[in-house]
Amino acid sequence: MASLSGCSAQLKPMLEDYKGSDAAHIRAATGDSIYLYFYEKQSSGCYKQVDERRLSAGFAVMGFPVTGSKKMGMPNSDRYGYQPTNEFAIKPNQLVNIVHYWVDAHINFSFQKSSSERFIPQPLHNYDVVVKNDVVSIADLEPQAKIIGWEGDICKK
Repeated sequence: MASLSGCSAQLKPMLEDYKGSDAAHIRAATGDSIYLYFYEKQSSGCYKQVDERRLSAGFAVMGFPVTGSKKMGMPNSDRYGYQPTNEFAIKPNQLVNIVHYWVDAHINFSFQKSSSERFIPQPLHNYDVVVKNDVVSIADLEPQAKIIGWEGDICKK
């Protein structure tokens, strides 16, 4: 992510919609800096990153996205209030790590920080990516469904 005088640009490509009839759907606020990282388990036992895509708007001025919302017809959710959101169809049963980035700025220095959550999207499920107090979480819109996570070491590059 790059920033300049109240503007920010996210240069990574946006997630493209999966076309399969078993698609899971995911929604995120366009103003948050949210990325999806996709992993595959290697024969050595570690997990290798195979792709990286963004869910949020590509350009923002003073923290407000200048691109519109992308809708796919997901069920309504009250988690976002009046924030614009993007919705995507994603391939189910992938190892996904969702990461929210932000800058912790101080007078003389600043740090880029992140919060993440790993999950495996299930076929035909709808998910909200929620950022609250700079902590990212995943919510399945099926009230009885549980988020299926994954654990393991990331392969060294």
